[in-house]
Formats: sequence, structure tokens, C-alpha cells
Amino acid sequence: MGRFNYFAHTFSYFFYVDNEGGLNKINSLMEILTNKEEVREKLKNNPLQAAHLLRLNGYGSINYECACGETHDANGKDVSCKGSAKPFKALLKCSNNFVTMIKIEGFFRKKAISEYGFKASIMD
Repeated sequence: MGRFNYFAHTFSYFFYVDNEGGLNKINSLMEILTNKEEVREKLKNNPLQAAHLLRLNGYGSINYECACGETHDANGKDVSCKGSAKPFKALLKCSNNFVTMIKIEGFFRKKAISEYGFKASIMD
């Protein structure tokens, strides 16, 4: 395989082109947590602050992969922000009772990277 073909193959593996012709990162690396100890360890590494400290409304529509398996808008009516963390992270809960930690990346075109998620009932 030539050098250009190898680059094109690698590039297409990590990105896809959406309907508007923009590049979006494929996020298949979200970790699904299954017990309370895993959740506590992750939240210890990302200390939560008040939800209002990260104003998601200013970013417009930001879709993210939820731990429930669906794609939601972070500013949608079915999603609530439970906390924020540095740098530019939000802990979101969807109407399907799943919680997902997202990281917002990008300067002009914002995108959400789902880092980990869990069923909300784990923390009850």
C-alpha cells in the first residue's frame, strides 16, 4: 500500500463526513461503567462543579452519543445537565435514565466527545 493510500485509509477510519460535508470524529471509545465503584473512581478523577458553570446553551445544538445507545442534543428538552468539570466537560442525564460525561471540543465548530456513561440507577 502506498504512503498516500495508507494515510487515506487511516484518516477515513477515524473520521466520517456528515451530510453538510464537515468532518466529525467517530467516538466508539466511550466506556460504559457497570458498578458504583467505577463511577466513584471516574468522578473522583473529574471533580464535579455546579452545572451552571458550563453554559451549554451558548454552543447551540451539540449532539452526543449517550450511554443509552441513542444520540441526543445536549441542549434538548429530554437532557439535563447534572454537573460540569474542567476542561469543558458536562455530566448529562437523558430521559432514558442514563448519565454520560461529555467533553466539548472545537473552536468554531463545537462537537461533543462522549467519555464514559452509566445507568443512573447505579448511583441510587
